[in-house]
Amino acid sequence: RLPTLHPTLLREHRSSLKVIFPVRFSSSSDIFLDKGWRIFIEGVAEYFRRRPQSDALFICFNKGDVREAKAMAARFGIETRLHWVDTVVFDELYSMMNDCDVVVDQLGDQWLGVGMWGGLLGKVVLSNLETPAKKKYFENSHVLSANSPSAFADQLVLCESVAFRKFTVERSQRFAAYAFDPHREFDGWKLPL
Repeated sequence: RLPTLHPTLLREHRSSLKVIFPVRFSSSSDIFLDKGWRIFIEGVAEYFRRRPQSDALFICFNKGDVREAKAMAARFGIETRLHWVDTVVFDELYSMMNDCDVVVDQLGDQWLGVGMWGGLLGKVVLSNLETPAKKKYFENSHVLSANSPSAFADQLVLCESVAFRKFTVERSQRFAAYAFDPHREFDGWKLPL
């Protein structure tokens, strides 16, 4: 069942670039791999160093332990550039992804997560695709790799182009339909007789 779409706070916002980061803020450990939120914060700071006049909107969620992330944003002088919202039910999150331009997923070592739903909606998805498995899986996809703050800022500059984002809509939906097709997945599970 696909979630129900409805208007969100992003729809009326006049920003030229709307970015959502639906990733939990937590420390890395042996069990919980780095989700890349530090790359996100530093990347946003780098983006605004390059584009100080940008009106880009960055949505983050009060999800996990956000104190260190908020302190880091303040150290970089971007605390007013990040809009923090409380966690929401999945239908609302899906609707927020629909109303944004870019969905940022795991920028650390962890595999992609909920942000991939943005691909079904035709959104640009940014993630760290530097592992061999991710490179192979997302080859020829709409997912852009950002494994450092500088690479993240580079991708955001690219995403400022409305023409690029329109091109991505078709590519992302085509890839998501192929990659997440349940029949394709089940075919892969078939055992030889």
